[in-house]
Amino acid sequence: MIDMPPPPIDARPVDVFVADVRQADGVPVMPDARPPAIDAPPPIDGPPTCPVPGGNAPECQNQAGVACNAAGVAGTCTHVTGPNIATNCYMFTPGACPAHQKCTPNTVAADLGALCSCDPAAAGQCSQGGPTLQCTTDKTTVLTCQNDTSSKMCLFVAQTEVCGTFKECVAGVGCQCKQPDGIFAENHPCPLGGQLHCGTDVNNNDVVLVCTIDLFSECKIWKRQRSCSADGLLCGTATDGAPACQCPTHTGTTFYSNPVPSARANFGNPTDPPCRAEGPCFVAPNGDQTPTYCAFPKLGESVDAANAAAGGHAV
Repeated sequence: MIDMPPPPIDARPVDVFVADVRQADGVPVMPDARPPAIDAPPPIDGPPTCPVPGGNAPECQNQAGVACNAAGVAGTCTHVTGPNIATNCYMFTPGACPAHQKCTPNTVAADLGALCSCDPAAAGQCSQGGPTLQCTTDKTTVLTCQNDTSSKMCLFVAQTEVCGTFKECVAGVGCQCKQPDGIFAENHPCPLGGQLHCGTDVNNNDVVLVCTIDLFSECKIWKRQRSCSADGLLCGTATDGAPACQCPTHTGTTFYSNPVPSARANFGNPTDPPCRAEGPCFVAPNGDQTPTYCAFPKLGESVDAANAAAGGHAV
């Protein structure tokens, strides 16, 4: 019997052909093998942890809601949950209380309304709302005080105005010129413009003061008209009753004359050139040795003054 030739290659069963092709490199491949799942969670190892930077936030005191940390900053507490996360795992996110409010450090609450309260620092020296005009204790500043629109109606300083050197705060009115204080010194308040008075300047020199209106504040203040000390004089009441620079009061029975014209320069009479200080420079000599323009210009005047002082028996 004659052997039949084998069937053509492409006449072989399909499963045999596929098996031969897959095994051509000598490595058998199972036709039903599946790749591993790429989204499989990693195995859980070790005890539960709190994956929050710094660990469980102490500000939260193991509860969700809001909290105030040790520095007085309000914030939100969130409970962190998930696989292998510790039961007490809370994250603190800093925030802030509403305007004009603050929280008490190391406290917790359900919401900001319960956590925060009106801040006394926002009220400053305000004692009531309004708005009203109130004053600082030193009366240098006007405070506009009012309540905010929150449910707590917190009192706060809405505006301030510094009164300046020559004004002071008057409650309900604002900055007003200071009232005369009875102190006759430069830059103190005075009652009537143009009025003269003896007093002192800012350097404590003896001066003639004049009540002047300050151009910037429009307040009446004492200003130096003439420095008596600059010329060795003292302020006193002149023969016409007006304050003026005068020779120091003479004491004793010795009187001096100085007829040298240069010693009396600028003080001999009102027509002489201006003296060093402000105002008229004429003074009445009284026999003092110094300043030289207080000595009598003639010897006879000194003799007459000495006789008068000694009861007519001057030597």
